[in-house]
Amino acid sequence: MCISREVLISTAIAFSSTLYLWKRLFVIPGLFLALLLFSSQLKAGSLLQDERLELGGLVDIYAGAGDSNGASNEHSLSYRQRLRAEARYTFRDPETSSWPGLRQQDPFILLSAQSDFLWFGSSNSYSDHDLDLYEAYLHWNKGPLQLSLGKQNVRWGKTDQLSPVDNINAQDFRQFVLLDLEDRKIPNWLARMRYFHQDWTLEGVFIPFFQAHEINYFGTDWAIYRQARQDVRDLGLPPELQDFFQGLDVRENEPANTLKNAAFGARLAKVLGNVDLAASWLYTREPMPYFASFPVRNLQVKGPISARDIQKQLPELQLLPGEDIQVEYPRTRIYGLEFESILRDFGIRGEAAYFDQQSFLQQDLTSTRKRVLHIVAGLDYDSPGGWYANLQLSEQYLFDYQSRILFFARHNFSVLGELSHEWARGRWQAALQGMYYFTDQSWHANPELTYNPAAALDISLGLHMFQGTKDTILGQYRDNDHVYLRLKYYF
Repeated sequence: MCISREVLISTAIAFSSTLYLWKRLFVIPGLFLALLLFSSQLKAGSLLQDERLELGGLVDIYAGAGDSNGASNEHSLSYRQRLRAEARYTFRDPETSSWPGLRQQDPFILLSAQSDFLWFGSSNSYSDHDLDLYEAYLHWNKGPLQLSLGKQNVRWGKTDQLSPVDNINAQDFRQFVLLDLEDRKIPNWLARMRYFHQDWTLEGVFIPFFQAHEINYFGTDWAIYRQARQDVRDLGLPPELQDFFQGLDVRENEPANTLKNAAFGARLAKVLGNVDLAASWLYTREPMPYFASFPVRNLQVKGPISARDIQKQLPELQLLPGEDIQVEYPRTRIYGLEFESILRDFGIRGEAAYFDQQSFLQQDLTSTRKRVLHIVAGLDYDSPGGWYANLQLSEQYLFDYQSRILFFARHNFSVLGELSHEWARGRWQAALQGMYYFTDQSWHANPELTYNPAAALDISLGLHMFQGTKDTILGQYRDNDHVYLRLKYYF
């Protein structure tokens, strides 16, 4: 039996990545890698002849290294490995189906599972591993009616990496925004129905179960409270104070899985000439945590909490032993508008979203809620010579603004962009992505060089750089600069 090139490539990637894992994770990733190799062989057609079944998967490996800047508890290394296996089955050929409801388009079911391993080190290391169902949904069409039912991602909005209208799915922020928006999104159980009539589309979504953003509170350089526990321990404060902060924990009061806590929304879209327009409404809960209380009174910070802040304000602090940090996820209504069109060689698009309530962290480390209007407008250009450019301008306006809000001003102006160039028939690509906040002068830059040795394999070498003062949106991560190597393989 001839072994395909896809199998050889996936075997090499699987072997190199498995060597990096901790011993206690050998079994589960090993089974996943075996499934990936098996599905590659099935896809090659040697073991399966039924064309209604499509198998595939993803191997995504991210390894980063940076300078801890002399801070003993900061992580200088990071590693993430995502292994995904996917199966899609089309029930029958619509042309030969005896049931008229199946003659419009092929109904299919999609199932996928994912192993996700995240590690930060080397000192004071942190690791997390999830093995879970990723997507599992039925997609069915009958004439002008389309139904998707199950665990899935739904995309609203037209803009790219910054999309204020796209609020159906929560995101994984354990690495902040190092991964693209599509890689950060978390599938959720929901029902989606769309009705098509000429150039109109009416869409409804029902989300029975709440899903919060994936966020670390303690123990990583991207966590909300960073390494505060370990830093307090290392300051040599009195033992009772060390015990208090070591025992400090977060109690997440997530809503129960009942119908009264369900989320739902609607979206109406229309094609007007060469312009796609849409308006949406979503009644949901904020996936970002609302900090109802913090068990240290009189504490005031101007940026991320640090052990030095605690040490300087120690005489004024009032500790509340036995209490946890209380987190809630209150209701919000989101009204959205979006458009997309083409003007000569340029694609133009924009979004506007009004939040009747959105949570913001304050200097005392509790949250406040404000009405917010967020507008994003952008354009992109894709040239025949391999050049691609994308530029987005954003304004986020906070109504009833208060100066005690951390990181955000009343007006928050920013620009987000990407410039890339391909050559050697697409085997090489150089890209620069970045974001700059005019309001606080903080920025993030991500230069990257990608090599494509095979059709489904990308090998990237890049750098993440953050700059700004500690009390700014992006400057708070200025110690997290690092170089990375990423391998991404689809089959």
